[in-house]
Amino acid sequence: MYNLYEKIMEFVNWEVIEFIMEAIETARKVILGTLQYLSPSSLVKNEISLVDQKTLLFQDKRFPFNKLYCLAIGKGASRMAQGARKCLGDSIDWGGILTKYGYREDVEDFEYFEAGHPLPDENGIEATKEILKKCKKLGEKDLLLFLVSGGGSALFTLPENNIDLQEMIKVNELLLRSGASIDEINCVRKHIDRVKGGKFAEECKATIVSLMLSDVVKNAPSVIASGPVVPDPSTFSDALRILKAYDLSENVPGKVLSFLRDGTQDKVKETPKKLRDKVFYKVFDSAWACEMAKKVGKDMGIRSYILSTSIEGEAREVGRFLTAVGKDTLEGKTAFKPPCIIISGGETTVTLNANTQNGIGGPNQEVVVSFSIYARGTERIALASIDTDGTDGPTDIAGGAADGKTFEKMKRHFEDPTYAFNEHNAYKLLTKSGCAIKTGPTGTNVNDLRVLVVL
Repeated sequence: MYNLYEKIMEFVNWEVIEFIMEAIETARKVILGTLQYLSPSSLVKNEISLVDQKTLLFQDKRFPFNKLYCLAIGKGASRMAQGARKCLGDSIDWGGILTKYGYREDVEDFEYFEAGHPLPDENGIEATKEILKKCKKLGEKDLLLFLVSGGGSALFTLPENNIDLQEMIKVNELLLRSGASIDEINCVRKHIDRVKGGKFAEECKATIVSLMLSDVVKNAPSVIASGPVVPDPSTFSDALRILKAYDLSENVPGKVLSFLRDGTQDKVKETPKKLRDKVFYKVFDSAWACEMAKKVGKDMGIRSYILSTSIEGEAREVGRFLTAVGKDTLEGKTAFKPPCIIISGGETTVTLNANTQNGIGGPNQEVVVSFSIYARGTERIALASIDTDGTDGPTDIAGGAADGKTFEKMKRHFEDPTYAFNEHNAYKLLTKSGCAIKTGPTGTNVNDLRVLVVL
Protein backbone atom coordinates (compact mmCIF):
# COMPACT_ATOMS: atom_id res chain seq x y z
CA MET A 1 0.00 0.00 0.00
CA TYR A 2 1.11 3.59 -0.70
CA ASN A 3 2.57 5.58 2.19
CA LEU A 4 -0.15 7.92 3.44
CA TYR A 5 2.36 10.17 5.18
CA GLU A 6 4.12 10.78 1.88
CA LYS A 7 0.96 11.14 -0.18
CA ILE A 8 -0.71 13.58 2.19
CA MET A 9 1.84 16.27 1.37
CA GLU A 10 0.75 16.20 -2.27
CA PHE A 11 -2.63 17.54 -1.23
CA VAL A 12 -2.47 19.61 1.98
CA ASN A 13 -0.45 22.66 2.87
CA TRP A 14 1.86 22.09 5.84
CA GLU A 15 0.24 24.94 7.79
CA VAL A 16 -2.97 22.91 7.95
CA ILE A 17 -1.21 20.12 9.85
CA GLU A 18 0.32 22.31 12.55
CA PHE A 19 -2.67 22.59 14.87
CA ILE A 20 -4.53 19.33 14.35
CA MET A 21 -5.18 16.74 17.02
CA GLU A 22 -5.25 12.99 16.44
CA ALA A 23 -8.92 12.77 15.43
CA ILE A 24 -8.75 15.50 12.80
CA GLU A 25 -5.47 14.09 11.43
CA THR A 26 -7.08 10.67 11.06
CA ALA A 27 -10.06 12.18 9.22
CA ARG A 28 -7.76 13.95 6.77
CA LYS A 29 -5.64 10.89 6.13
CA VAL A 30 -8.65 8.73 5.32
CA ILE A 31 -10.06 11.37 2.97
CA LEU A 32 -6.78 11.93 1.16
CA GLY A 33 -5.90 8.25 1.10
CA THR A 34 -9.24 7.45 -0.53
CA LEU A 35 -8.55 9.88 -3.37
CA GLN A 36 -5.61 7.68 -4.39
CA TYR A 37 -8.06 4.88 -5.19
CA LEU A 38 -10.52 7.02 -7.14
CA SER A 39 -8.38 7.30 -10.26
CA PRO A 40 -10.49 7.79 -13.41
CA SER A 41 -7.67 6.52 -15.61
CA SER A 42 -7.42 3.23 -13.72
CA LEU A 43 -11.20 2.90 -13.66
CA VAL A 44 -11.41 3.02 -17.46
CA LYS A 45 -8.47 0.65 -17.95
CA ASN A 46 -10.07 -1.86 -15.57
CA GLU A 47 -13.41 -1.85 -17.40
CA ILE A 48 -12.59 -2.00 -21.10
CA SER A 49 -10.07 -3.81 -23.30
CA LEU A 50 -9.46 -4.84 -26.90
CA VAL A 51 -10.08 -8.38 -28.10
CA ASP A 52 -8.40 -7.34 -31.35
CA GLN A 53 -7.87 -4.04 -33.16
CA LYS A 54 -11.55 -3.88 -34.20
CA THR A 55 -13.36 -5.39 -31.19
CA LEU A 56 -13.96 -3.83 -27.77
CA LEU A 57 -14.65 -5.96 -24.69
CA PHE A 58 -16.93 -4.47 -22.03
CA GLN A 59 -18.78 -6.40 -19.30
CA ASP A 60 -17.94 -9.71 -21.03
CA LYS A 61 -19.63 -8.51 -24.22
CA ARG A 62 -17.83 -8.02 -27.52
CA PHE A 63 -18.44 -4.88 -29.57
CA PRO A 64 -17.02 -5.10 -33.13
CA PHE A 65 -16.64 -1.76 -34.89
CA ASN A 66 -15.63 -0.16 -38.16
CA LYS A 67 -14.74 3.17 -36.55
CA LEU A 68 -14.16 3.89 -32.87
CA TYR A 69 -14.67 7.35 -31.42
CA CYS A 70 -13.91 8.20 -27.81
CA LEU A 71 -15.62 11.23 -26.26
CA ALA A 72 -14.93 12.27 -22.66
CA ILE A 73 -16.94 15.06 -21.01
CA GLY A 74 -16.81 16.50 -17.50
CA LYS A 75 -14.23 17.56 -14.95
CA GLY A 76 -12.66 14.10 -15.00
CA ALA A 77 -12.60 13.93 -18.80
CA SER A 78 -8.83 14.23 -19.27
CA ARG A 79 -7.96 11.40 -16.94
CA MET A 80 -10.72 9.14 -18.20
CA ALA A 81 -9.44 9.75 -21.72
CA GLN A 82 -5.90 8.93 -20.58
CA GLY A 83 -7.12 5.51 -19.46
CA ALA A 84 -8.90 4.92 -22.77
CA ARG A 85 -5.86 5.99 -24.79
CA LYS A 86 -3.59 3.62 -22.86
CA CYS A 87 -5.73 0.54 -23.43
CA LEU A 88 -7.19 1.30 -26.88
CA GLY A 89 -4.23 3.05 -28.51
CA ASP A 90 -4.40 3.54 -32.26
CA SER A 91 -7.77 1.76 -32.52
CA ILE A 92 -9.33 5.14 -31.66
CA ASP A 93 -10.19 6.93 -34.91
CA TRP A 94 -11.12 10.17 -33.18
CA GLY A 95 -10.89 11.30 -29.58
CA GLY A 96 -12.41 14.36 -27.98
CA ILE A 97 -12.21 15.87 -24.50
CA LEU A 98 -14.60 18.53 -23.20
CA THR A 99 -13.69 19.77 -19.75
CA LYS A 100 -13.69 22.76 -17.41
CA TYR A 101 -11.16 25.57 -17.71
CA GLY A 102 -8.04 24.66 -15.77
CA TYR A 103 -8.68 20.91 -15.92
CA ARG A 104 -6.85 20.32 -19.18
CA GLU A 105 -4.34 17.47 -19.35
CA ASP A 106 -3.25 16.72 -22.89
CA VAL A 107 -3.89 13.23 -24.23
CA GLU A 108 -2.10 12.12 -27.38
CA ASP A 109 -4.16 12.49 -30.57
CA PHE A 110 -7.24 13.81 -28.69
CA GLU A 111 -8.95 17.04 -29.69
CA TYR A 112 -9.45 19.40 -26.76
CA PHE A 113 -12.33 21.69 -25.80
CA GLU A 114 -12.55 23.82 -22.66
CA ALA A 115 -15.70 25.51 -21.38
CA GLY A 116 -17.49 27.05 -18.41
CA HIS A 117 -18.66 25.33 -15.24
CA PRO A 118 -20.89 25.46 -13.17
CA LEU A 119 -22.54 27.88 -15.58
CA PRO A 120 -22.41 27.18 -19.34
CA ASP A 121 -20.67 29.54 -21.74
CA GLU A 122 -20.28 30.16 -25.46
CA ASN A 123 -17.24 27.89 -25.70
CA GLY A 124 -19.31 25.01 -24.35
CA ILE A 125 -22.00 25.62 -26.95
CA GLU A 126 -19.50 25.81 -29.81
CA ALA A 127 -17.69 22.67 -28.57
CA THR A 128 -20.97 20.77 -28.34
CA LYS A 129 -21.90 21.80 -31.88
CA GLU A 130 -18.56 20.52 -33.18
CA ILE A 131 -18.79 17.25 -31.22
CA LEU A 132 -22.36 16.65 -32.37
CA LYS A 133 -21.35 17.29 -35.99
CA LYS A 134 -18.56 14.68 -35.75
CA CYS A 135 -20.63 12.04 -33.96
CA LYS A 136 -23.54 12.35 -36.39
CA LYS A 137 -21.18 11.02 -39.08
CA LEU A 138 -20.91 7.66 -37.31
CA GLY A 139 -22.90 4.75 -38.73
CA GLU A 140 -24.65 1.79 -37.15
CA LYS A 141 -21.51 -0.39 -37.41
CA ASP A 142 -19.39 2.18 -35.58
CA LEU A 143 -18.78 2.51 -31.84
CA LEU A 144 -18.71 5.52 -29.51
CA LEU A 145 -16.97 5.15 -26.14
CA PHE A 146 -18.65 7.87 -24.07
CA LEU A 147 -16.88 8.74 -20.81
CA VAL A 148 -18.87 10.92 -18.42
CA SER A 149 -17.87 12.66 -15.19
CA GLY A 150 -19.18 15.43 -12.96
CA GLY A 151 -19.80 18.78 -14.61
CA GLY A 152 -20.88 17.23 -17.89
CA SER A 153 -24.28 18.86 -17.76
CA ALA A 154 -22.94 22.43 -17.81
CA LEU A 155 -20.12 21.68 -20.26
CA PHE A 156 -21.98 19.60 -22.86
CA THR A 157 -24.78 21.95 -23.77
CA LEU A 158 -26.69 23.28 -26.78
CA PRO A 159 -29.81 25.39 -26.17
CA GLU A 160 -33.04 24.41 -27.90
CA ASN A 161 -34.66 26.51 -30.63
CA ASN A 162 -34.23 30.27 -30.15
CA ILE A 163 -33.15 30.11 -26.49
CA ASP A 164 -29.82 31.95 -26.21
CA LEU A 165 -26.84 31.50 -23.90
CA GLN A 166 -27.74 34.30 -21.49
CA GLU A 167 -31.22 32.86 -21.04
CA MET A 168 -29.70 29.43 -20.41
CA ILE A 169 -27.32 30.94 -17.83
CA LYS A 170 -30.18 32.76 -16.13
CA VAL A 171 -32.13 29.51 -15.72
CA ASN A 172 -29.07 27.72 -14.35
CA GLU A 173 -28.33 30.52 -11.87
CA LEU A 174 -31.90 30.56 -10.61
CA LEU A 175 -31.96 26.78 -10.15
CA LEU A 176 -28.53 26.58 -8.50
CA ARG A 177 -29.49 29.23 -5.94
CA SER A 178 -32.98 27.90 -5.27
CA GLY A 179 -32.04 24.84 -3.22
CA ALA A 180 -33.42 22.52 -5.90
CA SER A 181 -31.92 19.03 -6.02
CA ILE A 182 -29.61 18.04 -8.88
CA ASP A 183 -32.37 15.76 -10.20
CA GLU A 184 -34.73 18.72 -10.39
CA ILE A 185 -32.13 21.03 -11.90
CA ASN A 186 -31.28 18.50 -14.58
CA CYS A 187 -34.95 17.87 -15.37
CA VAL A 188 -35.28 21.49 -16.45
CA ARG A 189 -31.92 21.45 -18.23
CA LYS A 190 -32.87 18.36 -20.25
CA HIS A 191 -35.97 20.00 -21.65
CA ILE A 192 -34.29 23.15 -22.93
CA ASP A 193 -31.16 21.51 -24.36
CA ARG A 194 -30.62 19.64 -27.66
CA VAL A 195 -28.13 17.02 -26.38
CA LYS A 196 -29.53 16.18 -22.94
CA GLY A 197 -32.19 13.68 -21.91
CA GLY A 198 -31.24 11.04 -24.50
CA LYS A 199 -31.30 13.47 -27.41
CA PHE A 200 -27.57 13.03 -28.14
CA ALA A 201 -28.03 9.25 -28.47
CA GLU A 202 -30.92 9.85 -30.88
CA GLU A 203 -28.62 11.95 -33.08
CA CYS A 204 -25.81 9.37 -33.00
CA LYS A 205 -26.44 6.16 -34.94
CA ALA A 206 -23.43 4.30 -33.53
CA THR A 207 -23.50 1.77 -30.69
CA ILE A 208 -22.60 3.56 -27.45
CA VAL A 209 -20.59 2.16 -24.55
CA SER A 210 -20.56 4.57 -21.60
CA LEU A 211 -18.69 4.68 -18.30
CA MET A 212 -20.25 7.19 -15.91
CA LEU A 213 -18.77 8.69 -12.78
CA SER A 214 -21.93 9.65 -10.89
CA ASP A 215 -22.10 12.98 -9.11
CA VAL A 216 -25.80 12.65 -8.33
CA VAL A 217 -27.54 11.00 -5.40
CA LYS A 218 -29.35 7.74 -6.30
CA ASN A 219 -27.13 7.51 -9.41
CA ALA A 220 -29.92 7.51 -11.99
CA PRO A 221 -28.15 7.35 -15.38
CA SER A 222 -30.80 9.68 -16.79
CA VAL A 223 -29.67 12.37 -14.33
CA ILE A 224 -25.87 11.99 -14.60
CA ALA A 225 -24.72 14.90 -16.82
CA SER A 226 -28.44 15.24 -17.64
CA GLY A 227 -28.40 11.85 -19.42
CA PRO A 228 -27.21 12.55 -22.99
CA VAL A 229 -27.39 8.85 -23.98
CA VAL A 230 -30.10 7.58 -21.62
CA PRO A 231 -33.92 7.67 -22.04
CA ASP A 232 -35.53 10.41 -19.98
CA PRO A 233 -38.53 9.59 -17.77
CA SER A 234 -39.24 13.25 -16.92
CA THR A 235 -41.56 15.52 -18.89
CA PHE A 236 -42.10 19.15 -19.83
CA SER A 237 -44.84 19.23 -17.19
CA ASP A 238 -42.31 18.10 -14.56
CA ALA A 239 -39.98 20.93 -15.56
CA LEU A 240 -42.73 23.52 -15.19
CA ARG A 241 -43.78 22.06 -11.86
CA ILE A 242 -40.21 22.38 -10.53
CA LEU A 243 -39.99 26.04 -11.55
CA LYS A 244 -43.30 26.69 -9.81
CA ALA A 245 -42.32 24.77 -6.67
CA TYR A 246 -39.28 27.01 -6.17
CA ASP A 247 -41.12 30.24 -7.11
CA LEU A 248 -38.98 30.71 -10.21
CA SER A 249 -41.66 30.92 -12.91
CA GLU A 250 -41.89 34.71 -12.85
CA ASN A 251 -38.12 35.16 -13.11
CA VAL A 252 -37.40 32.60 -15.83
CA PRO A 253 -36.79 34.19 -19.27
CA GLY A 254 -39.94 34.32 -21.38
CA LYS A 255 -38.52 32.24 -24.25
CA VAL A 256 -37.65 29.41 -21.87
CA LEU A 257 -41.05 29.42 -20.23
CA SER A 258 -42.79 29.53 -23.62
CA PHE A 259 -40.72 26.61 -24.92
CA LEU A 260 -41.56 24.48 -21.87
CA ARG A 261 -45.26 25.32 -22.19
CA ASP A 262 -45.17 24.44 -25.90
CA GLY A 263 -43.77 21.08 -24.88
CA THR A 264 -46.76 20.33 -22.69
CA GLN A 265 -48.99 20.99 -25.70
CA ASP A 266 -46.94 18.73 -28.04
CA LYS A 267 -45.79 21.70 -30.11
CA VAL A 268 -42.18 20.62 -29.60
CA LYS A 269 -40.79 17.11 -29.28
CA GLU A 270 -40.59 15.49 -25.84
CA THR A 271 -37.35 13.90 -24.64
CA PRO A 272 -37.08 10.24 -25.77
CA LYS A 273 -38.62 7.71 -23.39
CA LYS A 274 -37.05 4.79 -25.26
CA LEU A 275 -33.88 4.34 -27.29
CA ARG A 276 -33.05 1.49 -29.63
CA ASP A 277 -30.97 -1.24 -28.00
CA LYS A 278 -27.61 0.32 -28.64
CA VAL A 279 -26.53 1.92 -25.36
CA PHE A 280 -24.55 -0.01 -22.75
CA TYR A 281 -23.24 1.59 -19.57
CA LYS A 282 -21.83 1.19 -16.08
CA VAL A 283 -22.09 3.72 -13.23
CA PHE A 284 -19.45 4.40 -10.57
CA ASP A 285 -20.93 6.21 -7.62
CA SER A 286 -20.74 7.46 -4.06
CA ALA A 287 -21.10 3.92 -2.72
CA TRP A 288 -17.93 2.99 -4.57
CA ALA A 289 -16.07 5.92 -2.96
CA CYS A 290 -17.37 5.04 0.51
CA GLU A 291 -16.19 1.45 0.11
CA MET A 292 -12.73 2.71 -0.84
CA ALA A 293 -12.69 4.96 2.25
CA LYS A 294 -13.67 1.97 4.37
CA LYS A 295 -10.76 0.03 2.89
CA VAL A 296 -8.34 2.87 3.71
CA GLY A 297 -9.62 2.99 7.29
CA LYS A 298 -9.19 -0.75 7.74
CA ASP A 299 -5.69 -0.60 6.24
CA MET A 300 -4.89 2.02 8.89
CA GLY A 301 -6.07 -0.38 11.56
CA ILE A 302 -9.20 1.50 12.65
CA ARG A 303 -12.79 0.20 12.76
CA SER A 304 -14.61 1.57 9.73
CA TYR A 305 -18.36 1.92 9.17
CA ILE A 306 -20.50 3.28 6.35
CA LEU A 307 -23.39 5.35 7.69
CA SER A 308 -25.01 6.16 4.33
CA THR A 309 -23.94 6.65 0.72
CA SER A 310 -26.77 9.01 -0.21
CA ILE A 311 -27.23 11.73 2.41
CA GLU A 312 -29.04 14.77 1.02
CA GLY A 313 -30.34 18.00 2.53
CA GLU A 314 -29.15 21.42 3.66
CA ALA A 315 -25.42 21.32 4.34
CA ARG A 316 -25.68 23.00 7.75
CA GLU A 317 -28.25 20.45 8.90
CA VAL A 318 -26.04 17.58 7.75
CA GLY A 319 -23.18 19.06 9.78
CA ARG A 320 -25.45 19.27 12.81
CA PHE A 321 -26.64 15.69 12.28
CA LEU A 322 -23.11 14.30 12.02
CA THR A 323 -22.17 16.14 15.21
CA ALA A 324 -25.00 14.32 16.96
CA VAL A 325 -23.83 10.99 15.54
CA GLY A 326 -20.32 11.67 16.82
CA LYS A 327 -21.46 12.66 20.31
CA ASP A 328 -23.85 9.73 20.59
CA THR A 329 -21.11 7.33 19.49
CA LEU A 330 -18.80 8.73 22.16
CA GLU A 331 -21.49 8.02 24.76
CA GLY A 332 -22.16 4.49 23.49
CA LYS A 333 -25.60 5.34 22.12
CA THR A 334 -25.01 4.02 18.59
CA ALA A 335 -23.99 0.71 17.07
CA PHE A 336 -20.61 2.21 16.16
CA LYS A 337 -17.84 1.26 18.56
CA PRO A 338 -15.02 3.79 19.03
CA PRO A 339 -12.28 4.26 18.14
CA CYS A 340 -13.73 4.29 14.63
CA ILE A 341 -14.41 6.20 11.48
CA ILE A 342 -17.98 6.71 10.22
CA ILE A 343 -18.15 7.31 6.47
CA SER A 344 -20.91 8.94 4.47
CA GLY A 345 -21.52 10.08 0.91
CA GLY A 346 -24.21 11.86 -1.05
CA GLU A 347 -24.67 15.49 -1.99
CA THR A 348 -25.82 18.36 0.20
CA THR A 349 -27.15 21.72 -0.91
CA VAL A 350 -26.92 25.35 0.19
CA THR A 351 -29.93 27.63 -0.14
CA LEU A 352 -29.12 31.32 -0.56
CA ASN A 353 -31.47 34.23 -0.16
CA ALA A 354 -31.44 37.84 -1.32
CA ASN A 355 -29.27 38.89 1.63
CA THR A 356 -26.61 36.20 1.25
CA GLN A 357 -25.88 36.23 -2.49
CA ASN A 358 -22.30 37.45 -1.96
CA GLY A 359 -21.20 34.68 0.40
CA ILE A 360 -18.31 32.47 -0.72
CA GLY A 361 -18.25 28.76 0.05
CA GLY A 362 -19.64 25.39 -0.90
CA PRO A 363 -21.76 22.59 0.57
CA ASN A 364 -18.86 20.63 2.06
CA GLN A 365 -17.43 23.78 3.59
CA GLU A 366 -20.78 24.52 5.20
CA VAL A 367 -21.01 20.97 6.57
CA VAL A 368 -17.61 21.38 8.23
CA VAL A 369 -18.28 24.85 9.66
CA SER A 370 -21.65 23.68 10.97
CA PHE A 371 -19.89 20.75 12.64
CA SER A 372 -17.36 23.11 14.22
CA ILE A 373 -20.19 25.15 15.75
CA TYR A 374 -22.18 22.25 17.18
CA ALA A 375 -19.12 20.22 18.20
CA ARG A 376 -17.29 23.04 19.96
CA GLY A 377 -15.89 21.97 23.30
CA THR A 378 -16.30 18.26 22.49
CA GLU A 379 -13.10 16.27 22.48
CA ARG A 380 -12.19 13.16 20.49
CA ILE A 381 -14.45 13.78 17.48
CA ALA A 382 -13.57 15.35 14.14
CA LEU A 383 -15.03 15.62 10.65
CA ALA A 384 -13.47 16.00 7.21
CA SER A 385 -15.72 16.62 4.21
CA ILE A 386 -14.76 17.16 0.56
CA ASP A 387 -16.20 17.25 -2.91
CA THR A 388 -14.35 14.38 -4.58
CA ASP A 389 -13.60 16.46 -7.69
CA GLY A 390 -11.43 18.79 -5.62
CA THR A 391 -13.65 21.85 -6.13
CA ASP A 392 -16.36 22.60 -3.59
CA GLY A 393 -18.70 25.24 -4.95
CA PRO A 394 -17.10 28.08 -6.94
CA THR A 395 -13.89 27.94 -4.86
CA ASP A 396 -10.36 26.52 -5.09
CA ILE A 397 -10.69 24.15 -2.12
CA ALA A 398 -12.22 20.68 -1.89
CA GLY A 399 -13.70 21.18 1.57
CA GLY A 400 -12.31 21.20 5.07
CA ALA A 401 -11.84 19.51 8.44
CA ALA A 402 -12.85 20.48 11.96
CA ASP A 403 -12.90 19.24 15.54
CA GLY A 404 -14.13 20.51 18.90
CA LYS A 405 -11.41 23.18 19.04
CA THR A 406 -11.90 24.61 15.55
CA PHE A 407 -14.58 27.15 16.53
CA GLU A 408 -12.21 28.81 18.99
CA LYS A 409 -9.55 28.94 16.28
CA MET A 410 -12.02 30.69 13.98
CA LYS A 411 -12.69 33.29 16.69
CA ARG A 412 -9.08 34.44 16.37
CA HIS A 413 -9.96 35.70 12.89
CA PHE A 414 -13.69 36.48 13.18
CA GLU A 415 -15.43 38.25 16.05
CA ASP A 416 -18.55 36.17 15.43
CA PRO A 417 -17.93 33.02 13.30
CA THR A 418 -21.62 32.12 13.50
CA TYR A 419 -22.59 35.40 11.86
CA ALA A 420 -20.07 34.79 9.07
CA PHE A 421 -21.47 31.29 8.67
CA ASN A 422 -25.03 32.59 8.39
CA GLU A 423 -23.77 34.91 5.65
CA HIS A 424 -22.50 31.76 3.85
CA ASN A 425 -18.86 32.79 4.13
CA ALA A 426 -17.62 29.29 4.94
CA TYR A 427 -14.64 29.68 2.59
CA LYS A 428 -13.14 32.56 4.57
CA LEU A 429 -13.81 30.82 7.88
CA LEU A 430 -11.92 27.71 6.78
CA THR A 431 -9.06 29.24 4.83
CA LYS A 432 -8.20 31.95 7.35
CA SER A 433 -8.32 29.41 10.19
CA GLY A 434 -6.14 26.86 8.39
CA CYS A 435 -8.98 24.33 8.22
CA ALA A 436 -9.33 24.02 4.44
CA ILE A 437 -8.45 20.93 2.42
CA LYS A 438 -7.01 21.84 -0.96
CA THR A 439 -6.41 18.97 -3.36
CA GLY A 440 -6.51 20.62 -6.75
CA PRO A 441 -8.52 18.91 -9.50
CA THR A 442 -8.68 15.18 -8.72
CA GLY A 443 -10.04 14.06 -12.07
CA THR A 444 -12.98 12.27 -10.48
CA ASN A 445 -16.36 13.24 -9.10
CA VAL A 446 -18.59 10.86 -7.17
CA ASN A 447 -20.33 13.41 -4.97
CA ASP A 448 -19.21 14.30 -1.49
CA LEU A 449 -17.14 12.19 0.86
CA ARG A 450 -17.29 12.70 4.61
CA VAL A 451 -15.28 10.96 7.32
CA LEU A 452 -16.37 11.35 10.93
CA VAL A 453 -13.73 10.20 13.43
CA VAL A 454 -14.58 9.16 16.99
CA LEU A 455 -11.66 8.23 19.26
